Formats: sequence, C-alpha cells, structure tokens
Amino acid sequence: MQPVTRRASHAASERVSVVAWQEVVSNLMISAIEFRSEDDPELAAHTHAKRIEMRTVSPSREVRLHTVLRARLPKEPSRA
Repeated sequence: MQPVTRRASHAASERVSVVAWQEVVSNLMISAIEFRSEDDPELAAHTHAKRIEMRTVSPSREVRLHTVLRARLPKEPSRA
C-alpha cells in the first residue's frame, strides 16, 4: 500500500487550539508533521508581504466614563 501525502496548512494563531489541531491530525491519519517557516521556498509563492503598523489611540469619552464608573463599584470579595 502506497502512503498518501496529505498537507494541512496552519498559520500561527492563538485562535486555533492544540486540541483542535490534534483532532485534525487524527482525522486525517497524519503520521508525520513538517514545520516550515514563511521563508521556505515551497511556501514563498503562497505567502504575502506583511505590513504591520502600530498606532496608539486615546480612549473615547465613553471608555473613560466606563473606567471611572467601574472604579466606583464596590470590590468583589476574593474567593480563595
């Protein structure tokens, strides 16, 4: 019997749990996993350049009001 090659692509993300990926691996009967970076020549054609721009914004009036009102609420007793 010839081995079947299956490829599953996964971008690094916190949204996908380890349990979910274990389920994918099990369901596809994957016996070997290769980890490749975006620099891999085979992946280069399928990746795109990223532009990350960091911006600092001031909180809106509503957020500031919410923060003030929340600070006035009584503290919950700790549950130890």
